[in-house]
Amino acid sequence: MKRMLSAATSLLLAASASAQVPASAAAKIGTAAAVAGSVKAVAEGAAVGRVISSGKPLFLNDHVTTSAAGRLQVLLLDETIFTLGPNSDMVLDDFVYDPKSGSGKVDAAISKGTFRFVTGRIAQKDPSKLKIKVAVGTIGVRGSIGVGETGPGGTTIINAGARDADNHDDAAGIYAQSGGKTVNLPQPGVGTRITPDGRVADASFMTGELNRIMGTLQAQVGQAAGKGGAPAGASRRSATDSSGRSTAEGGLHASVSGETALLFNSADVATAQSIQSQTESGVTGVPDGLTTWSQLVGLTGTGTYNGTGSYSGTGGSGSATLAMDVNFGARTLGGGGSTLTLTGSFPDTASIQSINYANLSGNALVTPVLSGSKTYTSTSLSLQNEGGIPAKTATLSFTVSTGAGPTSSGSVTGTR
Repeated sequence: MKRMLSAATSLLLAASASAQVPASAAAKIGTAAAVAGSVKAVAEGAAVGRVISSGKPLFLNDHVTTSAAGRLQVLLLDETIFTLGPNSDMVLDDFVYDPKSGSGKVDAAISKGTFRFVTGRIAQKDPSKLKIKVAVGTIGVRGSIGVGETGPGGTTIINAGARDADNHDDAAGIYAQSGGKTVNLPQPGVGTRITPDGRVADASFMTGELNRIMGTLQAQVGQAAGKGGAPAGASRRSATDSSGRSTAEGGLHASVSGETALLFNSADVATAQSIQSQTESGVTGVPDGLTTWSQLVGLTGTGTYNGTGSYSGTGGSGSATLAMDVNFGARTLGGGGSTLTLTGSFPDTASIQSINYANLSGNALVTPVLSGSKTYTSTSLSLQNEGGIPAKTATLSFTVSTGAGPTSSGSVTGTR
């Protein structure tokens, strides 16, 4: 995906006021607090994605997408909340956070779909530190909740109220920028549109658009939270569309309070705190070591393992090269163009026959069949987790001969 924002530089999670933990590709920044339908995430530069379900961690630079029926709520470590509707696409490009002081930075890029955000501790301390790059334009906040829709046809962004509706923060607001123009949205129900060519319209009341977008976001979130049916306050929001400015402001504040209670609850906070604790302890992703088949269930796409090794023995010695595919979606290893190539005493190119692991359990360890001009009397293939990434490497061990007489053994490890 072409980045709309600069890549992140670091994730700061302080065990003390001065402690700093640098970001990495596996740096946890939040959790999927609620999921409906199909949601996937792909790490930066990776060909293999993950299926996201409620409670799963999210990492810096994850490219998150929802299906036509998918919805997702992301709770970041500073308690910032992003909710994505169907057919949405988001990357959290930059996240820096010091939990001791509450300072940091959040940069997100939403290229398409409907969304809602609730500012967390970072924006509470310094509103300028939360920026959202959309398909057309940029959104900034001042302690508010925002609702929007973006894509090639332009962007709509609407102020949905203060984060804490009871404090009546007069400074709370949202602004939209594009083409050198900034439009402030200081009140609930006030929004603007940015055209595909970057022109920003003057602010106006857009409660009808607000109701429509909130409907796409809330329908399944309420069900995922065990509420079912229409979300609380839906009829009140519908009434605001025809009741004028004062009624709109009052109804929206009441609705925002209820939505915050639904989406921003103690269970979500506990999950975020647990992830933060794990990150501060250096725990990332899955434990390093031998992969288990169950750890591959949430992966999608195809990984290609490439690496070199060697072999030696009474039959001679030489080098070995591995090129092997694993189709995580189809649950198969090998097949296609997967090969083990030997040079030296036993020159050969052997194909690695496909193995379906869909019904396997326990450790990711199998005995593949290698077909070549030489005889492979024993083989063993294992997958290993590395750096918190499941099945990052694959190791193939083998014994080879000409069919009779001396043999040699070796191994080769490939990385995807």
